[in-house]
Amino acid sequence: MFGGFRGTKGGFDERSLALKEAAKAEGAEISTVQLDVTDDESVARAVAEVQKRAERLDVLVNVAGFGVHGPWPTISVEQFKSQLETNLVGTYRTCLAVEPLMRKQGGGWIVNFSSDAGLRTAFWEVAYSASKYGVEGMSLGMRLESQQFGIRVSVVEPGWFSGTEYDDRMVSTVDWAEPSGAYADLVRTMGENQPKVESGKPGLESVARRVADVIEEDDPPFHNPVGCAPVRVVAESDAHYEQRVFAFYDLGRFRSPVSRGERLS
Repeated sequence: MFGGFRGTKGGFDERSLALKEAAKAEGAEISTVQLDVTDDESVARAVAEVQKRAERLDVLVNVAGFGVHGPWPTISVEQFKSQLETNLVGTYRTCLAVEPLMRKQGGGWIVNFSSDAGLRTAFWEVAYSASKYGVEGMSLGMRLESQQFGIRVSVVEPGWFSGTEYDDRMVSTVDWAEPSGAYADLVRTMGENQPKVESGKPGLESVARRVADVIEEDDPPFHNPVGCAPVRVVAESDAHYEQRVFAFYDLGRFRSPVSRGERLS
């Protein structure tokens, strides 16, 4: 088993040692390679190193990603592009690098991390959801086209879990404590209401177990949601979801505030 990561936070060697020690404590063994999913050469080197050391590459799990969050007009084009470059293009880049190896050896498993935000978008997720909806569509196309070679492509869609580094790496485009601008009232009200109905879930191990289940199946399902927010996963029309998500966060006064022809004062 190999873990590939940039190592920019704390240094590659330090984080590599911590990962190996954590694996050893669980009775497992892991090797590490330096990997930046936004860099073609880095991905090529990492895949080549894994192939050299392991001779085969049976499973790819794409979990690299971060989130840009805030009202959509506060997200710059550069921030939007950066979001897609890591979460979507980076996932494509690593898939593209391993596909020839898996095809040559007669098959393999590709598990791409989406999110429950790739199933239904909520507030402040325009950039993040765009990347995860992209992962969903891209992965389904890969699954359809590459299954002829025994390559199985699935997505895992986690909800909001505690105990991760997601919050530390999140790019915020507003001051959540003291918001300003046109969306300040909505930001403030959402900040007050969201903790009443949802928070980060414990039990991050359930996500790892879902990944393990996927790669242990000969023909794993495409969608693999785990720990998703209830507001996102009900099968319903877009119109009904819109109505329900405003109600879920008690934001009814922000829904359709202006009738046709009227202006805000």
